[in-house]
Amino acid sequence: MEREIKDLAGVMKARFSPPQYIPGCNVESIADKDEYTTNNGWIEAFCGQHNQQRVRYIGKPASVAVNDTIDVLYFQDTGLFSVYDVGGTAVAPVATSDDFETFVAKNTSGATASANDVGYIDSAGEYKTTTTANLDAEWCVVIQGAANNSDIYVAKRGRVTVAYTGSAPSAGDYLVTSTSAGDAQQQTTMRPEVFAVCTANGAGGTVSALLLTQTRPVKATNANNVIAVSGSSQSDFQSTINGAPTSTTVVYGTVTSGAENVINVASSSQLGKMVLHNTTRGTSRLISSVVTGTNTITTVSSTDSWADTDAIEIRSQTVDPGGAPYMIDIDLSQSTSAIPATARSILLDVSNSDTGAAGRFFGTHPFETYGASKQVLQYSRTLGTNRAYRTIAVSLLQSRFCIRVDASGAGTAFYTVRLMGYDVAGP
Repeated sequence: MEREIKDLAGVMKARFSPPQYIPGCNVESIADKDEYTTNNGWIEAFCGQHNQQRVRYIGKPASVAVNDTIDVLYFQDTGLFSVYDVGGTAVAPVATSDDFETFVAKNTSGATASANDVGYIDSAGEYKTTTTANLDAEWCVVIQGAANNSDIYVAKRGRVTVAYTGSAPSAGDYLVTSTSAGDAQQQTTMRPEVFAVCTANGAGGTVSALLLTQTRPVKATNANNVIAVSGSSQSDFQSTINGAPTSTTVVYGTVTSGAENVINVASSSQLGKMVLHNTTRGTSRLISSVVTGTNTITTVSSTDSWADTDAIEIRSQTVDPGGAPYMIDIDLSQSTSAIPATARSILLDVSNSDTGAAGRFFGTHPFETYGASKQVLQYSRTLGTNRAYRTIAVSLLQSRFCIRVDASGAGTAFYTVRLMGYDVAGP
């Protein structure tokens, strides 16, 4: 029997969670404090993040009145709130709404946190602000602020009001952190560091937004390649427009650098489109297909002012590796049914070969300033048509990423890039 009692005690102890101590709870009502007998009933009080609750009152303290402050114990196992003793300074009730979920965090940002400020939760579980634009972190927005080293209420999910600096965001714009502590800034296109999307136009320094602090991996396949070219030279193509282009066609003249096979994509149905830059106009189009026999490029319809003799090229205007082979921008904005506009990154299955030499590479890079450490290279293993395979994850900025092809000769590189999945931002 003694052993059974000890075993039962052990089981009960393992199942029992110690009560949460909630100080400074403001008394809202004492109408039911004598419900059973004098001073042996219920009172209503705001209990921190639990908001207004019905609290068991058993005459401790000896007397209680509306607007008094009390300390409360919350027994999570039973859901019971019980008066513990006289409380200290009242803790204001957190703003409540069906639009967002809040939790308590200690403000250790070094300054007072104000409602609508944007910040993040650090590795210690504490609230911080940043002066780094486009910070990738555990973002949150302050719902109810307080002084440094005090508890505050923040939200990581839901629809909230956010403070911003700079240009007023419009509905549909995204938000990222800025160089001003506590303030967001407008971002018109998606990037990995986006933490919210605006649900209305901003005004007066604040904007209503839906938090996108969650990231969900999605497995995905598609019958169409992301991008593929058979028989490519090193990634470079420069020429001039020959004749007046239409909204969907451009005829090019003599190729002055690189080769036309570089832009000769395998199919107009590919999810990704190579970006053709007009360096005379400072604008670009998306390539759908190419007929090298007639020097004709079919593009996604455009309303630009391109004209005869304009200089065109495939070299990225954003990512410059410092020489050949050059980066090519790949745009996914025409394929949102396969890859959502809110995708933070994409997972690719890359295969490549080179019929002229072994050890030639196919590379990927985010659509941002070049950095060797950001580049992922896949090398062809053997001379010939035997392909090397690699899975590559690359961040998406403005629904774009870059590729780079190191061919050994004229038309010797073959590559296929297929979709395996993506990481999508969500509420």
